[in-house]
Amino acid sequence: MRTEGEFRALLVLLADEDERDAALPYLFEAARSSDPGLRGRVRLLLEELRVAALEAEWRQHVARPDDDLDLERGCLLLSGMVREADAARVGSFLDAISGMVRAHMVHVSPLQALSEVVFDKMRFRGGDYADPDNYLAPALDRRTGIPIVLATIFVLVGRRAGLPVSGVAAPSHYLARVERSEGQIFVDCYNRGRTYRQETLAAWLEGRGVARPRQYLAPCTHRFTLHRMLNNCERVHGETGNARLAVAARRWRDLLGAER
Repeated sequence: MRTEGEFRALLVLLADEDERDAALPYLFEAARSSDPGLRGRVRLLLEELRVAALEAEWRQHVARPDDDLDLERGCLLLSGMVREADAARVGSFLDAISGMVRAHMVHVSPLQALSEVVFDKMRFRGGDYADPDNYLAPALDRRTGIPIVLATIFVLVGRRAGLPVSGVAAPSHYLARVERSEGQIFVDCYNRGRTYRQETLAAWLEGRGVARPRQYLAPCTHRFTLHRMLNNCERVHGETGNARLAVAARRWRDLLGAER
C-alpha cells in the first residue's frame, strides 16, 4: 500500500465485511512502513478492527440465555478491549491453579485448600481501583485486581476444582460465596480471603441502612457480574480520560441487556 489510490481501495474493502480479510495483509504491510505517520494511523485502524471483531463476538455471546452465558469467555472478551487475551493461556493457568487446589484438598478442607492456594501460594492481592487495566487476563499476570476480578478468579478456579462457589454482588463490594452443609461462607477476595458468615454480613448491611440485606447476599448471574464489570470499566476509563474505551464499555453494556 504505497499510493493514495491503493489506500482508497483499501477503505472500500474495509467497508465490506466479506472483503475485509482480503484487505488485512495490506494493512499489516503498512503497519511496518518507514513513514511514522502512516504507520501510526494504520496501527490505530488495526486496533479498531480488532476491537470491532471482539464486539461482534460479544454481541453473539451475550445473546445467549443466562444459564448458557459463559463467565470466563465474557471476561476474556472484556480483557480484549484493552489488550489481546490468549484464551488458551488463561484457561491453562486457571487449570493449573485448580490442580493445586485439588492436590491440597487431600490435607485440608476444600474451602481452606482453595483460599490457601489462591491467596498464600499464588499470592493474589487487592490492587488499585483506579487502574484502567483491571480485567481478568492482566489480573492473572500481575496477581492483583479489584474485588470483582479477584472474586471471579476465585470462582473460576473453585468451580474447576469441583467446589460450589459463586459470585455475590453485595453493595459496593463484590464477594465470593461458598456453599457448605453447615451454611454459606462469604470470601472477601480483595482482603486476602477473609471470610464471613451470612448472619454477620446481613447484620452489617442492615446497620448501614440496606433494606432486605439477604437478597444482596444471594448468588448473582453471570450477566449481572459482567454488567457490574462494565460499570467499573466505564467509570475508570472515563476518569482516566480514555473516552473511546468509556464509550465502548457503555455500548457493550447496552448489548448485554438489563442487569439481573
